[in-house]
Amino acid sequence: MSITNMRSGGTMEPQFNPMQLEESISANYTKHAPLGGSFERMHFTHTSNLALSLIFVFDDYAVGGSGPNDELGVLERARRFLFAFCLPARQPVDIIGGGTADAHLVWPGYYSVIAKVLNVKSRSTMFWANGKPRIWTAEVSLEWSPSDRVFADDMTNYGTIFQ
Repeated sequence: MSITNMRSGGTMEPQFNPMQLEESISANYTKHAPLGGSFERMHFTHTSNLALSLIFVFDDYAVGGSGPNDELGVLERARRFLFAFCLPARQPVDIIGGGTADAHLVWPGYYSVIAKVLNVKSRSTMFWANGKPRIWTAEVSLEWSPSDRVFADDMTNYGTIFQ
């Protein structure tokens, strides 16, 4: 599994697979109330973007951890990498280029989507004697808006529309 910053080309491979994955997609309707009718009529308008929420855990003591004396440990590198998705470019070339970077989430056999990171919520728990966090948890919320039309039979026939 990996997350790539499509602007900088930097890639992060989490120490562990996500602790949790939430997916959300919904059908949106307009409601019309015919005069004298008993109920509103619903008319499909569009499908919302796929929203993903993943929880990653980083453990500085586990394999791949850097321990309490590393100046810029694995936790801090992951924190900086993920938080950067929520900040604009320093020198935008145009309006779109001034926005946040796209994230390419690759989860082999499950996902390969280029999405926007909407939110990174973090929590530090357990600390080394020098005050540095030992365990860092990041909840990353992404939203994918495909450029191609996607249909119900794509999901039914192929199992996922997001690869």
